[in-house]
Amino acid sequence: HEYPAAVVYVPEQEIIRSTVKIAILPGRYGNITLNNESKLDNDVAERISKNLHSGDIIKIATLPITEEDTSLSLYEKLAVLGAETLCGMLDNMEEMISHAIPQNPELVTYAKKLSKEEALLDFNLDASTLERYIRTYIPWPLAYFSLDENIIKVHKAQVLNEQTNKTPGEIVSAGKDGLDIATANGILRIKELQLPNKKAMGFADVYNSKKDMFKPGRMVNA
Repeated sequence: HEYPAAVVYVPEQEIIRSTVKIAILPGRYGNITLNNESKLDNDVAERISKNLHSGDIIKIATLPITEEDTSLSLYEKLAVLGAETLCGMLDNMEEMISHAIPQNPELVTYAKKLSKEEALLDFNLDASTLERYIRTYIPWPLAYFSLDENIIKVHKAQVLNEQTNKTPGEIVSAGKDGLDIATANGILRIKELQLPNKKAMGFADVYNSKKDMFKPGRMVNA
């Protein structure tokens, strides 16, 4: 398949009556064609558009990932970081391109499309891994577990570094602090969840009317 390249690079542009006319270089993977109507030199244009799958690194910007970040929060932060980084490069772009660094093909990873099936929480994993999975799957597809044939989506959880002799997937306790479920290592405390056809709620609010559903000793994903 030939997928269109959205943007190869935006070089320095002309500004006419406060309007910036963006000139891009359209092309397709595997069969690159140039339509260079900008001021960008053709030699530079060909270098940028060559091997679109593994283009050289012009600029690196980093962003720390916090223990509260989700895929959604990182998306929003990276959008701001990307715009700020690009704007800071425009005045000196051709010079930066001339010092671009080739990517290491051994470090390339493929990010496959997410599926709802992989968002099922496997309590045979440790609590720390499961908590990160929950944040990974926000806003879609949302991590979940099953109980009484209900799909229960998880929006927020906490790791309890406590050991238990309970079976992974067994409800250890439930109450105003959250729903505690045993894992292979540690306890996962679910703080916010979503029952079928309901909005996301704090577990304390759900528990008031669902105490029997979340009795200690019950197994999830059974």
